[in-house]
Amino acid sequence: MFDYLVVGKGLFGAAATRYLSNTSSNVAVIGPDEPIDPTNHAGIFGAHYDQARIISQVINREPIWASLSRQTLTQMPILEAALGEAIYKPVGSLYVAPTAPDDQHFATADMLATRYHANYVTLDSTTQKAALPMLSFPDNCHMLWEKSPGGYLNPRKLLQGQLAAARNNGATLIREIANAVLDKGDHVEVRTKEGGNYKARKVLIATGAFSNCFDLFDRPLALRLKIEFVVFGQTPLSEVERLQGMPTLSYQIESPTLADIYMFPPVLYPDGNYYIKMGANTTADRYVETLDEINGWYRYGNSDEMLGEMRSALCAIVPGLTASAWHTSRCVITRTVHAKPYIDIVKPGRIYSAIGGNGTGAQSSDGIGKVAADLVINDVWSSELDKSAFALRFADEGIPWKNRELDRWSGN
Repeated sequence: MFDYLVVGKGLFGAAATRYLSNTSSNVAVIGPDEPIDPTNHAGIFGAHYDQARIISQVINREPIWASLSRQTLTQMPILEAALGEAIYKPVGSLYVAPTAPDDQHFATADMLATRYHANYVTLDSTTQKAALPMLSFPDNCHMLWEKSPGGYLNPRKLLQGQLAAARNNGATLIREIANAVLDKGDHVEVRTKEGGNYKARKVLIATGAFSNCFDLFDRPLALRLKIEFVVFGQTPLSEVERLQGMPTLSYQIESPTLADIYMFPPVLYPDGNYYIKMGANTTADRYVETLDEINGWYRYGNSDEMLGEMRSALCAIVPGLTASAWHTSRCVITRTVHAKPYIDIVKPGRIYSAIGGNGTGAQSSDGIGKVAADLVINDVWSSELDKSAFALRFADEGIPWKNRELDRWSGN
C-alpha cells in the first residue's frame, strides 16, 4: 500500500508527486506517457504535448494566478538540475490591449512587480516600435513588457523535470490509465484500464479534462472543456535570427473572429524545425464532454477551420514574416466554475482533487501541485491563498458559472 497515490501524470499530478515524495518515498503516480502516434492513439491525451507555454509574474489575470506562477519560477533551478537541461527561457512577456492603461492587467502590475521585484515597463505605440520593431499593433494599443524572468517554459520538459525529481526521491511511476477510484473506508483503491489494482492511504485526483470520463468521483464535476485552435508557421534560420529579442505575447485583439491571442517567438521543436506559434479563442470554439468527443477532437478535429483567420492575424502582428509552411494543432482547456483550480478535499483523510487549469495551468502547475500536496499531507488548508477560491464544485449543484471574457461568443 502506498502512502500517497496521484491519479493523473500531467503537469499538476507530476508537481504534486514531487512535493509528496519530499515527505515519503512510498509515493506513486498513475498515468500514461505521451503517445508516439497521436492520430492512431486510442487512450487519453495531455494538454502539455508541446514545446512552449507562457510564464509570467506580472502579466497575469489576477494575484492568485501570479502567486502560483511565481512558485513555478522559483522551482526552475531544482527542476532543471533534476532533468539535466534547461526547461524555460526568460525571453520576456508582452501584454497588449487596445485600451488606456486602466485595464485590469495594468492596474495590478505595479502591485505584483513590487511583490516579486519584477522588471517591467509600459509602452505605447511609439515606444513599442522602437523597443520591439519586429512587432506591430494598432496605434490605440497600450502594453506591459515584462522582462526576465518572464518568458516561456517547455511543458514537456517541465513534466520530465518534476518526475525526475520525484523518482530521485523514490517515487513510483505507473504507466496506466486509472478508470475507478474507490473509497474503502481505511484506504483508497485505484483500478486501471489495464487491469491494475493499487491501494493507498490517500489519493489525489489530477485528471484534467478527463475527470468526468471515468468513475473517479461519485458525481460529475462542474467542468467545461473548450476546444483550442493553434497555428504554427515554420520559420527558417534567417527568420529566427531576425526575430531575436521577441517576447511571448498576450494580445486582446480587436477582431470579429478572434480573441485573447497568445503567441511565441520561434521555438525549436523535436522535428528539428523552428516554429512561430499562435493560439486564440475563436468564433468556431465549442465545448466537448464525453471521452469520445475529447479524443475525437485531439485525434482528427478540423483545426484548419480557423487557419486563414489566425495566419492573417499572426502575419499582421509580425510584419514581413517568412514561413516556409503552415500547420495547425489542437488542445482542450479545462474550465471550472470560479476560474480557479479545484484544489479541495473530496473525502476527508482519503481523497483530494487538483483539477482545472483554465488556460493558465502550465505556468501555475508547480504552485498548484504544492498547494494540493500540502492539503493531502496535512488534511487542512495551509496555503496563504484563499481556500474558498479553489472550492470543488459538482455539476448537479446548479451553481452559476463565472462570467468571463473567454465566453464572449454565443454558443460557448
